[in-house]
Amino acid sequence: MRAGRVSIAKITRPKASGVLRRERLFSVLDSDRTRPLVWVAGPPGAGKTTLVASWLEARRLPCLWYQVDEGDGDIATFFYYMGLAARKEAPRNRKPLPLLTPEYLQNIPTFTRRYFENLYGRLQPPFALVFDNYQTVSAESQFHEALSLGLSQMPEGSFAVVISRTEPPPAFARLRAHEQMVLIDDHALRLTDEESHALAELRGLGKEAPDTIRILHQRTEGWTAGLVLILELLKKKSLPAEALAHQAPQAVFDYFAGEIFQKADDQTKTLLLRTAFLPSLTTGMAERLTGLDKAGRILGGLVQKNYFTVKHSSLEPVYQYHPLFREFLVTRAREVFSAEDISRIQRNAAALLVETGHFEDAASLLSSAKDWDGCARLVLGQAKSLIAQGRSVTLEEWILAMPEELRAKRPWLLFWLAMCKQAFNPAGSRALFEKAFHAFKASRDPAGWLLSWAGAVDTFIYEWHEFARLDRWIQELDIHLRSKPSFPSLEIEARVSASMMGALLLRRPDHPQVRKWTERALALARKSEDAGLRLQAYMNAGAYYDFMGDHANAGAAAEELGKAARSSSATPLTITSWKWMEAYVNTATTTDYDLSLQLLSEGQETAQKNGVHVWDHQNFGVGVVTCLNKGDFKAAAEYLKKKEETLASGQRMSVSQYHHLAAWYYLLLGDVPRAREHAEAGLALAIDSGAPFAVAILRLSVAQTLHAAGDFREARDQLNRAAKDIKRCGSLILEYMCTMAEAQFAFDQGNKAAALTSLRKAMTLGREQNYITMFFWWQPDVMARLCAKALEAGIEVEYVKHLIRARNLVPDAPPLEVENWPWPVKIYTLGRFSLLLDDKPVRFPGKAQHKPLEMLKA
Repeated sequence: MRAGRVSIAKITRPKASGVLRRERLFSVLDSDRTRPLVWVAGPPGAGKTTLVASWLEARRLPCLWYQVDEGDGDIATFFYYMGLAARKEAPRNRKPLPLLTPEYLQNIPTFTRRYFENLYGRLQPPFALVFDNYQTVSAESQFHEALSLGLSQMPEGSFAVVISRTEPPPAFARLRAHEQMVLIDDHALRLTDEESHALAELRGLGKEAPDTIRILHQRTEGWTAGLVLILELLKKKSLPAEALAHQAPQAVFDYFAGEIFQKADDQTKTLLLRTAFLPSLTTGMAERLTGLDKAGRILGGLVQKNYFTVKHSSLEPVYQYHPLFREFLVTRAREVFSAEDISRIQRNAAALLVETGHFEDAASLLSSAKDWDGCARLVLGQAKSLIAQGRSVTLEEWILAMPEELRAKRPWLLFWLAMCKQAFNPAGSRALFEKAFHAFKASRDPAGWLLSWAGAVDTFIYEWHEFARLDRWIQELDIHLRSKPSFPSLEIEARVSASMMGALLLRRPDHPQVRKWTERALALARKSEDAGLRLQAYMNAGAYYDFMGDHANAGAAAEELGKAARSSSATPLTITSWKWMEAYVNTATTTDYDLSLQLLSEGQETAQKNGVHVWDHQNFGVGVVTCLNKGDFKAAAEYLKKKEETLASGQRMSVSQYHHLAAWYYLLLGDVPRAREHAEAGLALAIDSGAPFAVAILRLSVAQTLHAAGDFREARDQLNRAAKDIKRCGSLILEYMCTMAEAQFAFDQGNKAAALTSLRKAMTLGREQNYITMFFWWQPDVMARLCAKALEAGIEVEYVKHLIRARNLVPDAPPLEVENWPWPVKIYTLGRFSLLLDDKPVRFPGKAQHKPLEMLKA
């Protein structure tokens, strides 16, 4: 979304020329600058905004002025507009402040702290942050907690001012209790007798009898707005003093505003009533809305008279009515104009707001005018930008303001409503995507049909729970593409390809075109400007290739992600994803486990620092795998505990992964009963989730724990089932694991011929693919024993030696009878003498050291 000209009023300090300098309160503000927050609270018309603006101007203090409104109740909107304000105040820093996109929502406090640290780093102390009109945000919004946290970090020499009709909400209790906040309340804001006389003199009424001003001061009780209006009437010699008796301040304001309004000329009345529906306006907007070519002079005159109109300086001046005055004018407009006229004025005003980029206010006006067609056009025009900015709450509010029957008839509204819910309520989002999907299909809209398909499929990834229902979605696309193989655009093809790749990875790795979809998704992602799409494609491709045992292509996908992560515009999510994926690939392909753990630590540090915890469960899972391969059981237990703490009961896949890792851990410790318990629990969840890779891996886990428990027949049954699952998946790494297990089980049961057949098959596959670890289920003692058997039988000798050296394998009973076991040092005696290091004769470059050699011979 672009920032429109009218938006300048939201992030620009109002001009404070020609107003009363309230030195009494200036001195209070001066003394309170040592505290991070000053809260100015008082009723409408108490002069709060004028006080703060005039003080900042008098002290020549730089400030970032932010006018709060109802839209800031969506905290993502607040962070978006604060980013615009920061860019305006510090244009040299071109990197934008982060947007509150879904990956940050698990830890908003951390995001908030980092955001404000970044913001303060761009502003040169001393500076002030001013939040005007604070009371407009609902009490339930997270905005209050976020702002309280952000302001508690104010750097020394700087401070914030909040201007509100109400006192601080509970979120600020801590600042108040620790005396980090000072309150200027209604009592302090009321004009003193001397200030009322000074205001009268400023308004050109210095010759009035002091007694008259004193009476007016007493009757207005020091209320600034009331006194200003009365003084205006006094100047016009039309002051009915009896109107003041027993009236509430708002009633006094409405009465005298009405008196002054009636005495204005017709053109001024027209301009005021028609422009009151705009939250702020330029001269050009006023001219177009009213048809008055002198609109600029009228607005300038209102400012010059201090007639409750503020002027914001920019390339084109922006005007804004005082909230009390605007309320009065809108009420009067509804009395003067018909309902049809009001609706037309609102629609015209909304059109101007859309042109100038102030879409939130346009949405409010269109909704008030019940212009649902206009609302729908606005939603469809801005939905993509709002989602990208993380402002799904704002978009959802716009859509839900429209009648339900209208939404049901417009599938694009259903689609964007589904997008709003996708990250927070995947099941609810999927139901809306499905409705949109069928509506688009009926209306023969391929773009909507395909995007709704992709959205529905992605909800299963967000849910991370149950994948069997993906079958019908995969089939829908297969059938469609057989008759219509083309896509409406490359962007849509990229989106669909990434989603299809994820669906096939989780549910149909046996699909005949799974590799084609993976390659296409990667090719399109490289060309895409959508960082989220690229991340999805690279992550899915890396996981697919790793599960298949294609480590070269997995590494290539990780490198693609690394390029994106190393760019200056990379998000914390991209960086943490890359670190996790790089560690995953490194552990699967090398024995440099310290590097993997370093990568995981760096990724977790970025996650903690920025509050991005999307991949915590996967990060800790790879930590367990790495530590178990390394043989560091203490560190593995720590990672396993962290993994357990991330589990969500509704996510079967995460819980299943945890049980798999726990089973592996306890088996290596020799606690077979606990290992079996975890393996069986994990398999049950994997079967329920409907993910073939997970089922195959967990069947291998169950088979290993049953075998260790001595239940050989059941172990063999599970292994046979795993073999069938693996054959359907086509995974070479799982085939390697399974065939190794077949050899292990056969040797343990005395079936040497079958064992050697399986061992030969496994080692040949390992040599061809250069596997040096089973990655998912490594047992050093088992592998050492199998390697000894392979060397004894002359199976893939060089590969087996490489495997032994790389993994530093030593059987429980040293295989002294196996001559070609690659011991680091070999000494041959009895009839001959030779010394070998790593199977190579030792040759001395200089004079041989005879004494050590003679001792060895002896």
